[in-house]
Amino acid sequence: MTLKEARGAYDYFSGKLSEIVRQLSFAGIAVVWMFKSESGGVPFDVALLMPLRFFVVSLALDLAHYGYGSLAWGRFAHVQEKQGVTDDHNVDPPDHINWPSIAFFWLKSVSCALGYLILIIRLWDQIS
Repeated sequence: MTLKEARGAYDYFSGKLSEIVRQLSFAGIAVVWMFKSESGGVPFDVALLMPLRFFVVSLALDLAHYGYGSLAWGRFAHVQEKQGVTDDHNVDPPDHINWPSIAFFWLKSVSCALGYLILIIRLWDQIS
């Protein structure tokens, strides 16, 4: 396997995981919505507010992940263009340019997973 193939595999799987996390976060919000409470003036069962927060945070981190990535790489390309670098030149981006994206990627994944863990525990308690 070449380094290019390894990077391609990473890009594929991280992109797929991002799609799945986004879909699962929306699905988790839908599940919480299905179990909303009409009593006591609180629209949601208080036990389900914590997983709901994790799903919303996961979606916010998803936005931050792609928002930061587009901003950082767009700025990097713009600076390179201003310096006269053309499309066929090799460039050496700084190592730290991807660190925030990687952090957002893993934080949104963990947030979604925690949301489901808490959701499953809370729903299991209610049905048993």
